[in-house]
Amino acid sequence: THTSDAAVRDVLEVSEHPVIASHSNCRALCDHPRNLPDELLEAIAAGGGVIGVNVYSGFLSQTYLDEFRATFKDVFSWLNDPPPVDPADLDRVARERLYGLSEGGRLGRPPFSVVLDHVDHAVSVAGIDHVGIGSDLDVPHLATPEGFDDVTGFPRITEGLLGRGYPAEDVRKIMGENFLRVWDEVTGS
Repeated sequence: THTSDAAVRDVLEVSEHPVIASHSNCRALCDHPRNLPDELLEAIAAGGGVIGVNVYSGFLSQTYLDEFRATFKDVFSWLNDPPPVDPADLDRVARERLYGLSEGGRLGRPPFSVVLDHVDHAVSVAGIDHVGIGSDLDVPHLATPEGFDDVTGFPRITEGLLGRGYPAEDVRKIMGENFLRVWDEVTGS
């Protein structure tokens, strides 16, 4: 997930086991370098792996990403040339910088449907057995779509997928069974 396209290709070339992209979205829907192009979605699936769709707005919505880049362009310049920090203040400064990049509610949130759109696209490219949810909710102040503020939003994914016509069996795969299948295959447990 935190690698370049070239690194993903390299991993797929040498791995003897299925690979998990734990919290990666679809570049076809949101052109962020962290998102995966269709060719890598297909390659991960071909090796039996799983792509976990995350809920960060900047990886889900092109509109949100464009607004973020325009709003925070000066912040990115500052991050590339940060002022010195006293080592005793590193934790505090890091938290403040992270919060500053967390949008702090300054941008409108995309609709919840963008999560389902990424699932739909990943399923159409990689297949139902190779898509999951990898929320990435461990980041404080993560900007998420409307109606997905914390883990209590997970049932909305289930409801949304059922509402889009996914059979219950496929929803179970997306909501965790696909990850468990790969875990069992790789660990033998």
